[in-house]
Amino acid sequence: MGNASVKAHLQEEFERVSDGKEIIHLREIIEIKPPGDVETLSLTHLGTLYVIDEAKKGYFELVDLIKFADLCAVKESEYLQNEFSTMMQSYCTLTLWEDVTTPQGQDGFVDWFISLFASDTDVAVDGGNGVVHIMPDGVLTLHGILNVEKGYGLPLDEFISLMRNAAGVETVLDEALLNAVPLPTLARFATCFIRGFASMMEGLGFDPSETYRRTPPSAS
Repeated sequence: MGNASVKAHLQEEFERVSDGKEIIHLREIIEIKPPGDVETLSLTHLGTLYVIDEAKKGYFELVDLIKFADLCAVKESEYLQNEFSTMMQSYCTLTLWEDVTTPQGQDGFVDWFISLFASDTDVAVDGGNGVVHIMPDGVLTLHGILNVEKGYGLPLDEFISLMRNAAGVETVLDEALLNAVPLPTLARFATCFIRGFASMMEGLGFDPSETYRRTPPSAS
């Protein structure tokens, strides 16, 4: 599938999930289906989402997907066809890694991660006293993109309980917030997550002073 066809496909998918809106949010972009020949390139991959949202707005526009298609077209010449999806996701992971190892990189990631949820008024609501809560649909999306059940053995209900216990939430007067998570708790979770990610990458031998994206393993 050529780059023009990829862009046309992404525009169709954007229009399908956006329902006429000019921007889409996290829970909508993960519903976009990649083109058939790169259908294994998952838009639920956190690193991929990080790269697509180049300006780190916390939401996505059609132009973001078009720019990502252009990036994929450039990278396509560097990777073997049967490994493109895997290598592209590796590239995105390394982009995230190189950013979060800069002096303010982890703080920037946390701000971006929070904005993925806080920018969506359908999942972020005022829970009282000025504290924004992420509703269950948002927590479900979080649980999915981080593969919490597969990676940590925590089904959704246990994950919600863990997050709420971390927030010190014992009783909820508003039943609508029964399974919601306060935004400050999400911020602490994001901080712990990105620190763990950075530690894991260093444990695998990645050096923050090195640049890896320009020399992909497949080029050797």
